[in-house]
Amino acid sequence: RQSPQDDGGDDGAPDGAHAAQHHDHQNFDRHIIVKHGGLDVGQRMTVQHTGHSGEESRQHEHHQLVIRHVDAVGFGVSVEDMQKLLKETGANLISGHIRPINEKTIDPMIAYHTQVGTKYLGQSADFYTGYDQLMERCEYYNWAGKKLSEHGIKFLIHNHYHEFQKLNGKEILFHIMDNTDPNYVSFELDTFWAMRGGMDPLAVMDRLGDRLKLIHQKDFSKTSDSPINLWTVNDPNVLVTWDSFGKGSDHKDFCEIGTGIMDIQSIINKGNELGAEYIVLEQDHTQLTQMESVRISMDSFHKFSGLDW
Repeated sequence: RQSPQDDGGDDGAPDGAHAAQHHDHQNFDRHIIVKHGGLDVGQRMTVQHTGHSGEESRQHEHHQLVIRHVDAVGFGVSVEDMQKLLKETGANLISGHIRPINEKTIDPMIAYHTQVGTKYLGQSADFYTGYDQLMERCEYYNWAGKKLSEHGIKFLIHNHYHEFQKLNGKEILFHIMDNTDPNYVSFELDTFWAMRGGMDPLAVMDRLGDRLKLIHQKDFSKTSDSPINLWTVNDPNVLVTWDSFGKGSDHKDFCEIGTGIMDIQSIINKGNELGAEYIVLEQDHTQLTQMESVRISMDSFHKFSGLDW
């Protein structure tokens, strides 16, 4: 994903307009996640349903890669089909990203995810128009987290780079942290986007502390011509919108995880120190086929310590 628009979420339609898409879209994003004596490891990939032959191929590739846990986006799969897929592949649905979560959509979401065993649900992206609206969103996050917690599901905030813009002298992500209930709202830090938001990912992890439950790990290409810090090409004083999100970013910024410039071992070490539960290998874009990309990332990730495969 270059932009959060690809998360299968709101495109500006009124709240609830995408509730039917929760089941109707015929694709979803998977992350292979490996459990932690250290962190659990995961790999995200998009899977398109293409009929029987595609299903057989997808399952064959899955078994070759030994996918143990899944972090998904989109959920264009019925409960029955998802349960069948998880059973046949031996995977577990650890977490998912869905947008919008609101009064119209939350009950069907809870019904779906309690049946397939999802542990975490998060709003994949949000945009802010000012401090007052941000505070309203924090109230909403608390509401969603409380509602999900009543059914054994934990609510996560997932970041991109624009949550590191400042309002009233403080980064948006830290406003969210300070104005939400730790009992109901936890965090899934995307270290790549934190870095591209001008932050030190390790410092952000320290700030989130034990509220950091999942880590999304991408990698930034050694050959990219794009700036690492997107605030060098975007005005940090102008709030990022849905339409302006992609400015300064390119598909070729993304490389297979473990082959780029990010200090992933330090991120793993910090995640273990803080007690984070999973690290998810997330490939937004690749110049290769999906399965080639997944294999390279998994092979590269085996060079790191502090992980339990």
